[in-house]
Amino acid sequence: MKKTKKLVICAILSSIGVALILLGTFLQFIDVSVAFIVALIPLFCLAEFGIGWSIGVYLVISILSILIVGPESFAAFCFAFFTGLWPALKYLFEKLGKVWSWVVKMVYINVMFVISYLVFAYILQLPDVLWQKILYLVLGNLVFVLADIMYTRLMKLYFFNVRDKISRFLK
Repeated sequence: MKKTKKLVICAILSSIGVALILLGTFLQFIDVSVAFIVALIPLFCLAEFGIGWSIGVYLVISILSILIVGPESFAAFCFAFFTGLWPALKYLFEKLGKVWSWVVKMVYINVMFVISYLVFAYILQLPDVLWQKILYLVLGNLVFVLADIMYTRLMKLYFFNVRDKISRFLK
């Protein structure tokens, strides 16, 4: 496939991603869900075009989302700092083997959780309550483990059932 066609497809997918994050900002009860759904766009680009295009799409969606909806949008924040880069990192981490990939994934996501908690605690002046910190880490880890499993299963579904049907459009 020519680079021009890849660029056009990635641009269209990026604009769809920004629109979905904008929707998640207006409908605040789905903001985290939207961040995970929009992360499927870089996942698709990773599968079809490679890691470079996937990271490019992630950067475009992240920057445009933060510029358009503002940094106070939780959907844009979640995508930019957690879910958007996850497909590319997942791909890189899984090259380490099954056990080491899970170790590295969990270390990475917990470091990101701690950083985000410290930032939010400082900005929002959250009370220093131990059970909230533990609950935040436990639920966050659970969500990301489930999301990682979901992304793996969606990739298998895509490669085995869907890719052949849409490959004629991507040539």
